[in-house]
Amino acid sequence: ENINYFDIDACGTPTTTTTPTAGSVAPGPIYIMGDSITALAKDTYEKKFAAKDGWQTTVEGLRGRQIVGGAGANLPDGVHQLEQDKDKLRNANAIVIALGTNSYNQPDNKDRVQKAMAVIKANKKDGAPVYWVNTMVSFDGYGRISAQQAQALSRATNKAIEEGVGSDATVIDWYNEAKDKADWHHFGEGVHPYDQKDKNVLVNLVYETVTGSGGPSTTGGTTSTGTQPTLTVPAEFTLKDKIGQLLFVGVTDNSMAASLEKKYNIGGFLLNTGATYEKGAIESIKTAGKLPPLMAVDEEGGQVQRLKDAIGSYPSAKELGKLSTRAVKEKAVDMGKKMSGLGFDVNFAPVLDLDNGKNTAVSTSDRSFSSSPETVESKAGAFAEGLAEANVIPTFKHFPGLGYATGSTGGNTDTGPATSPSLADLEGKDLKPYKPLLKATPKSMVMMGNQKVPDLTGGEPATMSKAAYALLRGIEYIYDECPFAVGATSIYYKELLNELENNRPGAKLSFYLSFLEARKKGLFAEPEAIQQELHPCPNCGQPTSAPGLCAFCKMTSKANTV
Repeated sequence: ENINYFDIDACGTPTTTTTPTAGSVAPGPIYIMGDSITALAKDTYEKKFAAKDGWQTTVEGLRGRQIVGGAGANLPDGVHQLEQDKDKLRNANAIVIALGTNSYNQPDNKDRVQKAMAVIKANKKDGAPVYWVNTMVSFDGYGRISAQQAQALSRATNKAIEEGVGSDATVIDWYNEAKDKADWHHFGEGVHPYDQKDKNVLVNLVYETVTGSGGPSTTGGTTSTGTQPTLTVPAEFTLKDKIGQLLFVGVTDNSMAASLEKKYNIGGFLLNTGATYEKGAIESIKTAGKLPPLMAVDEEGGQVQRLKDAIGSYPSAKELGKLSTRAVKEKAVDMGKKMSGLGFDVNFAPVLDLDNGKNTAVSTSDRSFSSSPETVESKAGAFAEGLAEANVIPTFKHFPGLGYATGSTGGNTDTGPATSPSLADLEGKDLKPYKPLLKATPKSMVMMGNQKVPDLTGGEPATMSKAAYALLRGIEYIYDECPFAVGATSIYYKELLNELENNRPGAKLSFYLSFLEARKKGLFAEPEAIQQELHPCPNCGQPTSAPGLCAFCKMTSKANTV
């Protein structure tokens, strides 16, 4: 079973995002400049900072504003606005810039950011900190840009922002706050916060970073403290350490876990039967590396209780399904507090699979809350809420649904292969609770199952299926095979490699490492580096390597003339 927890967007070089300590910026004038997102939140910024004694806010927001460039009503651009506001920059105790959303298709964004920073550094008072709110590119409500394309462009733009500001500014991470909020615009493009509660999220995020103190929102709507988790990556982290952070390793021996943590800085450990569950033994693993790993255990209740001797016995999911949601939450809170007291951060529970009365992995071991998706959502949601209240991360499993899986061992993937019904069938059954529960429990994990879903994963188990991960992540994905791919040599080679991997696990990795070693020895000619200049397509705005229309727009133009 595989854990879908770590966000790939967090990989690679750590950003300069930090949270200053309280009082690090003295109250006084604060200058905020941005585009339409800033303009929409202008009143909220002014009210929020006015509630803290000594702050005077200047907010310059303009729809369509780019860092450099633009035309008509979108001017002045960011650099020219800064030049016009030199006196305000000299007077400001803190400067906040929120630009980039309208510059996503520019190949020289890093240079543009540096031009803006040059104006700021030449005019700001000594010691005044600078903050740059990173961006979430909107996907077009008319369908010209997909959500997937928008997120890729956002990451590219934000990389340019981080490189452009360097050590001269703190990057405020608006991207990760906004990227999953598709309801923040009437086109559903997930960027502009129109509702007051959503404006509060943006403003509180900036306010918290600048002032170093959160406090409840004073602008109406849903109260939000604005506190954001900050990932502090040790400066000495190597590539090997970063790779280790992406792994969640199952162990039966605490000393083995501590050794792995010391050597590889593993991101998390699942303590299986045979491990020691005492607080001191768990603490020795957490302190062995550069960052404490997440410590997890299977503690569902009933027949799946690794901690029974340490924290006592709890009812199975089937028994909990007969109780009220309040009673279920109380049981989970009690369990979570005891788990947290031992040093555990994660519980690999609750199970969202439905009870079909036959499945040996779920039904016959009483691991399902109910045969009803609504009951599972309600009771599993209460269980997850209780764990979260006790500071334990819940894990929903086994995506995309194991309850109706069948196979030679009754659908139990621990003992043999299993196949679930079609994706359409799962959407009305096992899959149904996931979306509302993930929305209600943002700090949660999902465990992928090893079952195959014929029209989703093909012949692969869900753990190895790109399509299954795309479904979970909400990424647009074409599930059908290309009709012109039949007989392609590349597919034949892939099939051979997959068969080899099934028979000899690790064969693919060995093949890849041998290839890297051969390339290192010069056995493969290195292609000449090509510096490709990109241009925005005048029709759709997407970057293209040749001036004029992109290939897609050329094709649609021809199709429309037929």
